[in-house]
Amino acid sequence: MHPEFFQKYSHLSPGELFCLREEEKLRLKKQSTRAGLCVISFLLIQNVLSLFIGFIPSLNAAYFSDSVLPRIIEMTLYLSSMLVPFMVAYILLPEEDKVASYCFDKPLSVKACLAAVVAGTMFCTVGNFATDYFIALLSSFGIELSGGDYSLSETVEDFVFQTINIALLPALVEEFALRCVIMQPLRKYGDKFAIIMSSLVFALMHGNMIQIPFAFVAGLAIGYFVIATRSIWTGVAIHLINNLLSVILSFVFLKDAQAASTFYSAMNAVTLVAGIICFAVFMTLCKREKLKPNPTVLSNKDLGTAYIFTPSMIIAIVLIALFTSQFVEYTGVG
Repeated sequence: MHPEFFQKYSHLSPGELFCLREEEKLRLKKQSTRAGLCVISFLLIQNVLSLFIGFIPSLNAAYFSDSVLPRIIEMTLYLSSMLVPFMVAYILLPEEDKVASYCFDKPLSVKACLAAVVAGTMFCTVGNFATDYFIALLSSFGIELSGGDYSLSETVEDFVFQTINIALLPALVEEFALRCVIMQPLRKYGDKFAIIMSSLVFALMHGNMIQIPFAFVAGLAIGYFVIATRSIWTGVAIHLINNLLSVILSFVFLKDAQAASTFYSAMNAVTLVAGIICFAVFMTLCKREKLKPNPTVLSNKDLGTAYIFTPSMIIAIVLIALFTSQFVEYTGVG
């Protein structure tokens, strides 16, 4: 318990404190259950619809022969599996949590938002470095990872669809899902806890071992800047720019692999230098909201245990582990 709240609870008897803790745990477990069910629904809807499409011969054949249909199907699968569960969860939120979830206001200041977006993009780059290190570490033990296939094309038409499917939609939908529906209601247990747990769910939603380290690091940064600027639009901008850079890099790679390598190195250098400068400006010169400490009678350990170890969250983690196992191959230590 934070010292600031010692007087608030010091008058309670041990029995009253116990009851209060159990009530807090129960409320937190309900939030965990909602999050876990959203992840489970995401996986089930995505896989069931994919199987359904695969069992329709005409649709399956068109998927591999048509240039537009695959992108429309991917868009439909994404919106059905990602947006629908979290939209339902939002609708079913208690009124108090629904009010807390609202973070669509303008940022505290334009300067703060711009600095946060550049700094946030830099932290996404750090997340990519973390993923590269993670892959290299596993590779040294003979474990190779893959991230699943995503068809690419050199056409402008396909670039537009990729921009929509990979950059625009995820930036809007995932920020609503993770930063509004999941993170904001958790802030009643402390901002740091809310950021970490929402980042964990964000990482799980990515569904493969390659993206999980990146998503967790990026989720921490985006969550912080959304709270610090009091606006989800900061997170949307960071998310959009990061994913758009990936789309551009993939497009350049198909045109010229050497140019893509140069572009990637230059992009990382500019992002890191500009990000460090903007982060320093944000932390020292910009108007921002400071993170609030844990205001409850629960310790950080109690909070983490109550949120992670619920049936739906455990099932979600197990399903993600099973799903990611298909992208893991043991090749043996060279």
